[in-house]
Amino acid sequence: MKPAESPFQFLLFDVSDDGSGVVTLEAMVSVRPERLGAVQEEWRQIIDWAQGIFPDQQGPLDDGHLWDTSVCEDKGDDGWTTLTLTLTGQPAFMEALDARFGLLG
Repeated sequence: MKPAESPFQFLLFDVSDDGSGVVTLEAMVSVRPERLGAVQEEWRQIIDWAQGIFPDQQGPLDDGHLWDTSVCEDKGDDGWTTLTLTLTGQPAFMEALDARFGLLG
């Protein structure tokens, strides 16, 4: 059962499927320093869940892992920080993720 609405205030994901069942979620967020911790906490909720439910299964999918993640952080001269958060997973992982957080729409 999916949650009625997203549990996140800052993270909004674009979803793409490579045609073979591998799904990629990507969120790009630009925030002032005082909001950075809140964005990181939302991301940490997802990663902590993934590590708890699918321990030792994180890594390159091409190497047989179930899920992987990356974070790119860019601190601008204007004081804003842009985070690009990516989560990629095999079907079993993404089905469980969607059941927990309702991110696949």
